[in-house]
Amino acid sequence: MKTPTIKRVKSKDGHYVWQVTYAGMCKEHVQSWQAMVFYHQALECYHNDAGNLKALLHGSDPSKHD
Repeated sequence: MKTPTIKRVKSKDGHYVWQVTYAGMCKEHVQSWQAMVFYHQALECYHNDAGNLKALLHGSDPSKHD
């Protein structure tokens, strides 16, 4: 799993927005504080899940998913 990223990009309408990407999600925020909150939440999830296959599979037996 890749670590979360945060960067400032130009949107389609020409304005700059903050783009946070994690686990296949991409969220864009105009205000930097919103982007930082989501980035830190994603980073916390990454640190909790990275290297923890059991947590990612939601159980000890990968053949039994909820």
